[in-house]
Amino acid sequence: MIDDRAGLNATLDAALTDPDGSGIALFGAAGVGKTVLARAGVRRWSSAQGAEALVRWVSATASTREIPFGAFAHLIDVPPGSNPAAVLRTAKAELCPPAGHPVLLVIDDAHLLDGYSATLVHQMVTTSRARVLITCRSGEPTPEAITAVWKDGHLPRLDVGSLTAREVTRVMESVLGGPVSVGAAERVFTLSQGNPLFLRHLVEGARQHDGVHLQRGEWQWTGPTTLNDPLLDLIDTALRDLPAGTLEALRYLAIEEPLPVAVLASLVDEEALEDGERVAALRITSHAGQLHAFSGHPLYTERLRAAMGHLHARRLRTELVHALTQRDVPVPAVSPVDRLRLTALALDSDAPPPLADLTGAAWQAMFLGDFELTERLASAALARSGDLAARMTLAQAVCWQGRGSDAEEILDAVDPADLSGFELVYWAICKAANEFWMLRRAEQAASWLTQLRARITEPTQLATIDGLASQFAMNLGRLDDCLRLADAVLTTPGVQDLAVAWAASAAALSCARLGRLQDVPQHVSRTASVEQPDGVRYGAALGEAHTAILQGRVDVAANVATHHLQISERRQPAHASGQVLVGHVQVIAGDLPAAIAHLRGATEYYQQTGNAWGALNSSWLATALGQLGDAAGAAAALADADRLHDARTTIHLPELRQARVWTLAAERNLVGARAAARTAITTATATGQLGPALLAHHDALRLGDVTALAELIRLTRRIDCAYGTLVLAHAQALAANDGKRLERVATQLEDAGLRCAAADAAAQAATAHGSAGHTGEALRARATAARLRQGCGQPMTPALQAALQPLPLTGREHQIAVLVAAGHTNKSIAEQLTLSVRTVETHVLRACTKLGAANRAQLTYAVNAAHDL
Repeated sequence: MIDDRAGLNATLDAALTDPDGSGIALFGAAGVGKTVLARAGVRRWSSAQGAEALVRWVSATASTREIPFGAFAHLIDVPPGSNPAAVLRTAKAELCPPAGHPVLLVIDDAHLLDGYSATLVHQMVTTSRARVLITCRSGEPTPEAITAVWKDGHLPRLDVGSLTAREVTRVMESVLGGPVSVGAAERVFTLSQGNPLFLRHLVEGARQHDGVHLQRGEWQWTGPTTLNDPLLDLIDTALRDLPAGTLEALRYLAIEEPLPVAVLASLVDEEALEDGERVAALRITSHAGQLHAFSGHPLYTERLRAAMGHLHARRLRTELVHALTQRDVPVPAVSPVDRLRLTALALDSDAPPPLADLTGAAWQAMFLGDFELTERLASAALARSGDLAARMTLAQAVCWQGRGSDAEEILDAVDPADLSGFELVYWAICKAANEFWMLRRAEQAASWLTQLRARITEPTQLATIDGLASQFAMNLGRLDDCLRLADAVLTTPGVQDLAVAWAASAAALSCARLGRLQDVPQHVSRTASVEQPDGVRYGAALGEAHTAILQGRVDVAANVATHHLQISERRQPAHASGQVLVGHVQVIAGDLPAAIAHLRGATEYYQQTGNAWGALNSSWLATALGQLGDAAGAAAALADADRLHDARTTIHLPELRQARVWTLAAERNLVGARAAARTAITTATATGQLGPALLAHHDALRLGDVTALAELIRLTRRIDCAYGTLVLAHAQALAANDGKRLERVATQLEDAGLRCAAADAAAQAATAHGSAGHTGEALRARATAARLRQGCGQPMTPALQAALQPLPLTGREHQIAVLVAAGHTNKSIAEQLTLSVRTVETHVLRACTKLGAANRAQLTYAVNAAHDL
């Protein structure tokens, strides 16, 4: 952290002129001068670059955050009906003209960006030649894409006098005495803005008022919060000193920001605007000949908004709507995003928008993935008209938010006898989708589609039904049926976009799991090529990530997952789906603490809604916790996965089986874990899921089980991929007990990004070298295993336990000692290991003698102490 301004300026200038850099990200609490620092740096950069330099300034606000691409509306074109991917592609070219002009893109208050704008910023940083300067308020929820810009090393982060999110979490965990949930940490980080004193008062206040509770092994924040009185006093003092007209202008900006200066000048005296700009209470920017007004400090509008009564706010909204729609006020040309903003603004005013505007805006908001805004707009349209289109849009928005019963009530108000053929299909697929995914009535939903299909003859309507049916078949684990249905949809001319999206997304995931990796890219591309509700794309993304993993490109899988988490903009269910994607890839990569954070972050949503991906989320969470050796946590997550699993999640039954493998391993039941791994292999293979079968085979190998080697050889002949080659090499080296080959496998796994699996292979190499009497080689492999383990969050798998534990026991003695420590009797151990009770007694006696343990209790203590590495 740099607090002196000279040092800040020098660091900023160096970052903006570094030939190998892309810019810099400034972080700090409100009022520390981030924007002033940025403006000064921009002036110095522009002066040094000369007349050809171009500066693009974007200011994010609370109101633009509600609108996709809202902050960039004055700089980029968002044509009606465009999907986000298309806008992202064209926006980069609009922001960065041909070579010859140095370009600096400034994003002020990037924490207030909507998810799509944040993704655009990330892409400008990583793929354009522009320099990017970001200011971001510490302590506010920040889009994942903006966090990734500095967290992934694309831009250096410069902190200006505040705690980081990680430091806030550490302080909270220290005060509360245990892990803190992602949501609680983000909430406190948002409210404290990294201010240590405010942080302390927040946590103490929450404890005093019973606002924090220990749930599922971590602290959750469920109670109310209060604002920091000293900070509020400071803001109130500044506001009291402003001219009345300037203060009124700020109140309008607290309702909607930014505003055209021409509109604001029609509401307050122009002299008040000039006074506001002079004292930095207002900031005026110019683009394409148009002036826009922003608040001089975001805390001004935040404070005014919090203090504003309902009637006062409604009056200001009404006045703004009238001003924005006046024909005699020269305002810029209205874009689709502007119209969406205006419609949302008018909704809670005394100048409600026309019905057609409401319905159209609701539809556009849904396809941009803003289901909460969709619900607001569609509810208003339905209340005024009873229109079927508004009802269907509302039902879909409610369904996508996980409220299946509410969606069912909305849909059941329709009499299907009154509907045309097209309307009947539209209504019925909404009802079937809600039945299947949200109400967990899979068979009833499938039957509903079958009955509907018998009544329809028009080809494109049949294709729409079959598109949804392909999704059902995929989730039910009938992958061949899924591909048959999807192929019929994708080869029918004139099919609706939604049917194409359903079919292509289902085909992408089915092909990935069946091992038809060469077919996945075309289905992913087809999914992205059509308009679709935001949640549909995540099935295709899971297939794309799974394919990349099997191809040995964990880095590509991570990019796919991160991208989809970024564009979710924290809206459900997309955000939870993005967290599952990222968590899954991190489990495979061996970044277990990060995986657990993401998967736990999604757990609350799935617990509340019962969404179909809930079982998948809990399965991977149990796997991650099990590999870390957290037996209790893994067992709890596995219980959740079992509870959430039903017919809708049949496709992911192999993951549930793998979760049981690692839960048993964490419980030190190696025999049971190996048996569970064989069950996972059988489950995946029986349904033709060759990809999950490979993953299950690798789990068995990491547990030291090579009994399925012949089956693995046959499997790798059916699915030709880099991961399969690695797994087979691992199996053959382990079967030969060849330490050198196992070390090579560990290196190859690490190079492929599979660090936890690499740690297990290195640990197995150390054990193999040790059994052959190769002490030096064993020490080398053991050091490798320890290094890899360190980078994975300190997992404690059976292989790592055997190699890294300091107990002077043979492999069999160690295995039996672990079972003794887990509470098993000699008879139980004998049955598990297929030994005689006398043989077990002999090994227990030898272990006690070597460890100086007088009895089983002392042996248990010694084993537990050794495993607490």
